Amino acid sequence: MTPPIGVEGRSLSAGKILVSEVAGRVSQPDLIEFASKCASQPGLYFDTTHRQTAALRIAKEIAEAKGDFTVSFDSAGCLNGLAFLADLEFDSAIFGMRMGAIRPLYASGTATEQALAMAEIVSSVLLHARANGFHHLMARVPTSSYTAVHALEQFGFCTMGVQVTLAMKSALSNAGDQSSQGIAIRAFTETDLPFLQELSAEAYTESRLFADPHLPAEAVRHLHRLWVANDCHGRAAKVLVADFKGEPVGYIACLLHRVEEESYVGDIDLLAVSLTARGKGVGSALVAAAAQWFRPRTTFVMVKTQVSNFGAIALYQRAGFQLAQAHVTLHAKL
Repeated sequence: MTPPIGVEGRSLSAGKILVSEVAGRVSQPDLIEFASKCASQPGLYFDTTHRQTAALRIAKEIAEAKGDFTVSFDSAGCLNGLAFLADLEFDSAIFGMRMGAIRPLYASGTATEQALAMAEIVSSVLLHARANGFHHLMARVPTSSYTAVHALEQFGFCTMGVQVTLAMKSALSNAGDQSSQGIAIRAFTETDLPFLQELSAEAYTESRLFADPHLPAEAVRHLHRLWVANDCHGRAAKVLVADFKGEPVGYIACLLHRVEEESYVGDIDLLAVSLTARGKGVGSALVAAAAQWFRPRTTFVMVKTQVSNFGAIALYQRAGFQLAQAHVTLHAKL
């Protein structure tokens, strides 16, 4: 482990820090207290039923992560900042370079204390990333956390987009009419895959990946082809396909995330409709069918899209989703 770096009475542990080592330096109550402070920051979690619940989720996120941590302690030796550098193996294989993600990036204290802790942490993460052969990093932080955005920008990260999260209680979902105007919704079959892959290659041009000038567009298209294939082959719990007049014209991929022993959150991972079929109600029919499938299985359903994708946001809002959270996505080429 890299020796701690002293900064104005604080210490920053940089480099590879295993979870067990973090646990040895930070007690579980201290971790919960730190997570509670982070959870109290506006915009961190959209499911903010109780601050303690959010704190436990943050603590669980930290405890279950495996990899390289950078941790900041204040002058009293209390944890006041943390980041985790994750390997993006899927992305790395596609783009032919080692790619990583900073997640999460947390800090507690006053605005000044958070700014100092985050600047120290991002600086240390970049030193560690360069020393370990990373060529490209991404980070996604709440739009409300200007401190995190500014800390990342200070070290060369550039904004690639703003992602909004919409959420809806599953019990409130309304299945609607899924078969009007010649639209039929059915389960995915293997014969659909070539069409779904080519549709996906052109459907997500507003994504952060297409916005990054350092990532070749054809490689981004290839990533989306593999992404939908993974969803169809088991990553998604359900993939539904829309037929219009007997031909496939769109699809929706549904994920399930376990949050408690018998409690799941639904997640619309991918949704795409061919250009020739837009404006005919295909997207609405797919979302309605997914909502009906989610209803007996989840407590609530979420979906993420770019803030610039006004059509998608309007589609989800018509289905009963509400804007719940927004994140800034930033990239850095090392």
